[in-house]
Amino acid sequence: MTYPRHFIFWLVLLAGAPILAWTHWLDAYSITQIKDSLASAGIFYATARGINGIVSVIQATELNLPFLTLGVGEILDPINDLIERFSGIILFAIGSLALQQILQLIVVHNGFNALLTAISLLTLATLLTRRTAYFQVLLRLFILTVFIRFAFALVIIANHWVDATFLKAQDEARHQAMQSFESELKDIQQLSQKSADFSREISALGQQSAGLEEDIAALERRLAATAGDIGRAETRLDARMAGESLVCRGSLGLSGCSDAVKAIRAELAALRDSADRLQAGLATKREQRDIAGRQAECLQKRERGERCSLLDLVPEMPDVEQLRNQLEALESKVTDFAGNIILLLTSVILKSVLIPLLFLYTLVQVARRLWRKAIDTPLS
Repeated sequence: MTYPRHFIFWLVLLAGAPILAWTHWLDAYSITQIKDSLASAGIFYATARGINGIVSVIQATELNLPFLTLGVGEILDPINDLIERFSGIILFAIGSLALQQILQLIVVHNGFNALLTAISLLTLATLLTRRTAYFQVLLRLFILTVFIRFAFALVIIANHWVDATFLKAQDEARHQAMQSFESELKDIQQLSQKSADFSREISALGQQSAGLEEDIAALERRLAATAGDIGRAETRLDARMAGESLVCRGSLGLSGCSDAVKAIRAELAALRDSADRLQAGLATKREQRDIAGRQAECLQKRERGERCSLLDLVPEMPDVEQLRNQLEALESKVTDFAGNIILLLTSVILKSVLIPLLFLYTLVQVARRLWRKAIDTPLS
């Protein structure tokens, strides 16, 4: 007995679809590919957020360096805006890929495979028994089930083929350019941070000098008050000594003196000891003030580009010329960076949204043709 060509076609499809579903060959391959796509998109997003974070830190750092007139914010603002938009669209693309993965995990469930198998067996039975009315209804249900079961896997695999053949190499090159740009931003961040540290040192030095001046003034006031107390105590001692015995006056108040004279002499000794301590403290503060003054003078010389003989007293001066050159180089690369970002963004949108929709539309058209063919299929 001979069978028409369409009979053989449906027989193979009805028998092969359940086998393909239960072996999970297409499913395993497609899930691996969608995971790779998600990981790739995640890396792009992480790099973009890293660049955004570095730019934000640089913009938040105050640059107060001599001879540096470039506006850092003016250079980095366009980059920051572009990266923020890029990150938002990448998140949308990641969401699309995650949705594809979730849908694929749903249709590979064994319950769905059992449903497909049952519909396939019923349709195959009506095909072999040539019951046309039942066959056409069951065949259309079978086509719908097969479409849902395998459409996502086929779309993912086709999308991966397009990516690997036409897009992946260029995307990797663009991502490397992003990473290179991020590295340059990190270098600028380090230099700008050094400049911020240098500015803080200058500010701290000014605050230190002002504090030392206040301390010196306070010590001088205390020393003057102590000197006045010493003078008054000496006057009282001289007055008392006039009424003391010859022994007391001859010993210069060291022996044979009254208790009042002894008390005044003890007070004088304490006042003089206090004055000595105040003098020592004042000398220390003045020395610290002089060191701060030399540091300030050295910093001013280095700001003017002159050399300083007290380099061990001040922090390392940031290389203003290097920072300026890197900012200028960065400014010249902003256009290329923007172009890379836009092309990479377009590629990601193609791979995550547009190409899957295109392949899904193609599969829908194939399913519609099979649907129409199922209606027109004679069994005799």
